[in-house]
Amino acid sequence: MKFILNKYLLMIIALSALFISSCADEIPTKYVPQPVVEGILIVDEPIDNIKVIMTQPVTVKYNYYKSMIKDAEVIIKEGNNEFLLKFNYDTLNPGYFLENTDYKVKPLTDYYLTIKLNDGTLLKGYTRTPDRFSWSRKVKDT
Repeated sequence: MKFILNKYLLMIIALSALFISSCADEIPTKYVPQPVVEGILIVDEPIDNIKVIMTQPVTVKYNYYKSMIKDAEVIIKEGNNEFLLKFNYDTLNPGYFLENTDYKVKPLTDYYLTIKLNDGTLLKGYTRTPDRFSWSRKVKDT
């Protein structure tokens, strides 16, 4: 009798757990894309490879090239200089760059980034470049 009672109790607990777990909320599928900016200014190097990307939902397969925003207005200001960057359609390394490769990033200088997207979204950023450095020991070739 005790064995039958335990069997019914176990069955009631299992059915209750199944009922409770089936009452969960739906998986959220609403998604609001957000712009993301990725870039590095390296002292004594040209301005290159500034990426403006739109995030993608987790419910679809990620596509790196599809996430790129290729028609933004990207401007970098340094002192009295203002540079309009162009998009590089190179499939290996797409991104915004400065056509004038004679201009090199200066040490200990403030750079202001302004990006205007076609939908009117305005993104702004600021950085101060570090001083030049020298290696005390040369890094091994990788």
